[in-house]
Amino acid sequence: MGRSSRAKLGVPVLLPLLLASGCVQIVSGPEEAGTGESQPTASPQVVSPGGVVRTSDNPREVIRVVYASVANEDTRLACTMFSPEAGKAFAANFGKADCPEAITHLAKQVTDKIRYKNIQVDEQAVLASGGKSTAFSCALAVTTGPRLGEFALERSPDGWLVTGHRTEPADCSPS
Repeated sequence: MGRSSRAKLGVPVLLPLLLASGCVQIVSGPEEAGTGESQPTASPQVVSPGGVVRTSDNPREVIRVVYASVANEDTRLACTMFSPEAGKAFAANFGKADCPEAITHLAKQVTDKIRYKNIQVDEQAVLASGGKSTAFSCALAVTTGPRLGEFALERSPDGWLVTGHRTEPADCSPS
């Protein structure tokens, strides 16, 4: 890989690669003193080898990761992209009890995992204003699985995070 190619690889590109390689681990919660066991939390976190919690530096990448995680039925990674409140709203909007259950349910509806997880999230699909953004699944070319709705995202010191979720009309017609 040439020098210019390496310079273009930022956190949004590297995060999925680091997760796949095992260089980044996902933890479910703080370890209970002396037991070596993790206590579950409402939403797992992505932790770099240095212990820094990160999501993504780009709201479009967060949406792409959610779609890819649905295709891969990766409940832990998908639900990491949501705040606990947004994860609950996402699940409720799909008639499920929690985020992992919603991801599992949605994954069963994907007919072509490769096309679904490689969805292009263009700038037109995400409206950004300062530290807030809204992503619309109806603006995406989703053909091999379910549209995941409208996502509200907010920038935090650790990257962008889904902080709200709403459904969109199944046929994407204006209300």
